[in-house]
Amino acid sequence: MSNQSLGRDEIVSFLTSHLVGPHLGNLESIEHKPSRYYTAGVLFPRDLTEADGDIPDDASGEVEEDDPIPMSGQRQPSCLGLTFSTSSSSVKCVVSAAMYKESNKSWIRQPFEDETINLSRTNDKVQIFQNKALLHSRWRNESNGRTTVTVAIVNEIPKSDEFDPDSECLFQVQFSCTPIDGTFTPYDDRIDYFKSDEEHELDFQYRNEKTYAVGHGCAAHWDLKDFRVQTVSTKSIPTHEVPIILPAEFKDGFTDVYKLAHSTQDEISFLYEL
Repeated sequence: MSNQSLGRDEIVSFLTSHLVGPHLGNLESIEHKPSRYYTAGVLFPRDLTEADGDIPDDASGEVEEDDPIPMSGQRQPSCLGLTFSTSSSSVKCVVSAAMYKESNKSWIRQPFEDETINLSRTNDKVQIFQNKALLHSRWRNESNGRTTVTVAIVNEIPKSDEFDPDSECLFQVQFSCTPIDGTFTPYDDRIDYFKSDEEHELDFQYRNEKTYAVGHGCAAHWDLKDFRVQTVSTKSIPTHEVPIILPAEFKDGFTDVYKLAHSTQDEISFLYEL
């Protein structure tokens, strides 16, 4: 690993620990309120007076009344989630989060035990984190025989009149999903008929770069292994490695447009191999 890669990884780790947390360990004690430390991966108490966000609809355009995804687009989001396509009839979700409690002018981190939940059409909603949150899923059949699934975590703590974000919020919220009896399939949230010419061009240009999930209030992350995606997960601080782009080496004079225009085919035949 190069020194540049090490330095980059240290920066990403520093930003993640200070924006998401915890930056002082699993049972950290911090002097200031956690809402002043951490600004990502936080779920606020549910407020039904706000609901502005993108809802992943099926082709019929129907929207479920209890769909929590709009709450991921609030100024103080109460929900984060993932939408993906799968051939599986059930998915295994591993969820984690923490809360903070004030003690002697310090705030002590109190992590919940990680929970593993199997979701399906018949078990689409499960209370988690000692009934302080809800793991919600929505299953939709697509015309291509696949199933589109939206999984979300919702903060179920009632919002008090004297709202205290430091004792009512969930921090470091994240989860992952793994199909139990099937596989992930590439996800496309736009019907081909409604795509613009530019979208069709981008689809062709990136036809080998498949999308396997989209995030709501977070980024979606997955790793390809043996040309398959085994798990998709939420990521509050998304990262992506952009390969170094080096210019091709040309023979002397062949970067001059005028010379290219007046050269014979034999003289520039080597360019066809680049």
